[in-house]
Amino acid sequence: MSEGRRLGAFAFHALGALCVAGVVHIVGVLAMPHLAPRDAYAQLSNWGGVNEFAAPPATGAEPRFTDPALEIVVCRFDVSRGPVRVSAGVDGEHYLSMTFQSRTGQIFHALTDRDALRGKITALLARAEDIESLEEAEAEDGGQKELRLTPPTPTGLVIARALVDAPSDRAAAKARLRALLCSADKG
Repeated sequence: MSEGRRLGAFAFHALGALCVAGVVHIVGVLAMPHLAPRDAYAQLSNWGGVNEFAAPPATGAEPRFTDPALEIVVCRFDVSRGPVRVSAGVDGEHYLSMTFQSRTGQIFHALTDRDALRGKITALLARAEDIESLEEAEAEDGGQKELRLTPPTPTGLVIARALVDAPSDRAAAKARLRALLCSADKG
């Protein structure tokens, strides 16, 4: 076999190997979120229970890449057993934000203190059929009293952040976050 034919055969096999490696890499990257054993919901399980706000544990399990000027709490919610109500009082002077995320961390809604009505943010997380039955029951009562959200997954996260205006305000920011409620709705 001539040297030119050998070089051509080598190039052909090398190109084939590169194509196969590329396909395997792309499939692996796209499949990883579905095959990963610990999604965002599971990773935050050591913060606290379900349907309650919890601060990061003292063991340094705070999320990576967080802004040091923000205090954070997380509520892992589960609407499979009924609606979950999230509420926060705001004073208009201190920044507060909430992001509502699916189990994998996909944001499906976000609020800030500017979205408050009469100094309060109230959101009800529920399955679509639960919201429909609530709306039917409230048809005579005069309407909706809170924001109603249907999460894309039955379990998910509500992440609340409070701005620390100055280093001396860190304790006050933590206190504002401890006042937030995330609990199973009692109707």
